[in-house]
Amino acid sequence: MCVLASGEAQAFDMFTVGAQWVCGYFGTSSSTPTEGTDTVYIESNALVDGVECLRVMRKLDNGGEPHFLTYLRKEGEKIWFMNNLDTKEWSLLYDFGLQPEESTTVSTISFPTSSSSRPWEMDVRCIGVEKDSNNPDVERMNIELSRESWGNDTEEGSWLKGIGSTAGLIGNVDFDLTGLTKWLISASTPADGVVYLREAAGVSEVSGDSVRDDSAYDMLGRKIEKPVAGQMYIQGGKLKIER
Repeated sequence: MCVLASGEAQAFDMFTVGAQWVCGYFGTSSSTPTEGTDTVYIESNALVDGVECLRVMRKLDNGGEPHFLTYLRKEGEKIWFMNNLDTKEWSLLYDFGLQPEESTTVSTISFPTSSSSRPWEMDVRCIGVEKDSNNPDVERMNIELSRESWGNDTEEGSWLKGIGSTAGLIGNVDFDLTGLTKWLISASTPADGVVYLREAAGVSEVSGDSVRDDSAYDMLGRKIEKPVAGQMYIQGGKLKIER
């Protein structure tokens, strides 16, 4: 973890082995609403065509096995992902070094399985940087999204510096998907523990080692009496799995 000057927020470096992002989702596009959690985590270091990178896995809470998602690599405050396993091409996922009024172009993560697939590109402009209101150790980058095909239309969202999007690591520009709502519940590293915890119904925010509530909550923020075996839950600001 890199500590900034006194009085400023801390820049967390989530991009290390063992880091994980837990995202909630709620879908209304079908007759039966769906909801659950989506966990993305860095499984190991990797070397691909001589490039040092990180192997990223994903697991949904539907009982399926974890599956490989992509490779990530860091260049300063920029995070790149391998957008195609055949061609070994890389695309920009985040640039946490953007200053207000600076812009860049990022791409979205899909499943890079063929040389014909191309990532979806989006223009991003930083419109301000502030401390996250519920996680004072986290810097929130407010961004504006645009795309040539949108004309003059724009959309706004937020990135958490060194962590990812408020819609989850792989949801770098997914702030208003039709029929699907996504939100980052928590982000944690082996060294720092939980570095970001989203305020949800009944869930108290924590920073560092401070604990305000010892109740147990599921990943959608609902209070539970007793976790069941295999269930992931939040208690005392920590992500836990009942054994």
